[in-house]
Amino acid sequence: MTRTLFLLGLGLAATLPAESATLIARFNGVINPMNIQRDVGDGGGWITTSVGLFGFTRLGGTYLGDPVGDFVGFCIEPREFVTPGVTYTYTTEDLQYGATNIGGMGPVRADLLRELYARYFPQFIASIPANTARALQIATWEIVRETTGVLDVSSGTTRFRNPADPAALTLAQTMLSSLTGTGPRLDDVYALNRVGAQDIVFQGTPEPGTLLLTGAALLLVGRFGMRPPGAAV
Repeated sequence: MTRTLFLLGLGLAATLPAESATLIARFNGVINPMNIQRDVGDGGGWITTSVGLFGFTRLGGTYLGDPVGDFVGFCIEPREFVTPGVTYTYTTEDLQYGATNIGGMGPVRADLLRELYARYFPQFIASIPANTARALQIATWEIVRETTGVLDVSSGTTRFRNPADPAALTLAQTMLSSLTGTGPRLDDVYALNRVGAQDIVFQGTPEPGTLLLTGAALLLVGRFGMRPPGAAV
């Protein structure tokens, strides 16, 4: 009985996701944008777009965690668009469910993004070199959209060319080549999802529902859980 309840408590915390909340934010524009051409293998060919940090101001919603006020993130849906000055209502979800127009990126790509940010952008702030922000956006799209299994910014199903800042493209490839799939991971990044607009990766905090489930598991551990070897049950 002791072990059954202990495992049940852990299972609840591990498998029951918090209910999605809303986050209302105004898109202010791309910070230090750079134009680049990209082809994400959707049949649309080469499209000129901007890369860099995406700047937002949070205006409301039911999501109770950070960020508050101004925050930054990266686009994880290059086939969609957002317009500066327009306010969007997003749902907050686990990162693997981001990129809704491909049915979610899945856990493998999500973990590669977590490793990318852990290595090169562990704190989502605006004060980083412009070419670093641009490289991170390029690398983000490469991870989310590439289907060949090889992360190469110049070939495959997702490709980039003609950057206004060639160093950013080179840096993006350096970042991608450093990923091992087993490196450090930034656990506090999540997806802002909205059908018909760009989904965004942002740095935040877990929803209260997740914390409550974790707390319930700890209570079960404390009440019914592990005892020292040889202790009476």
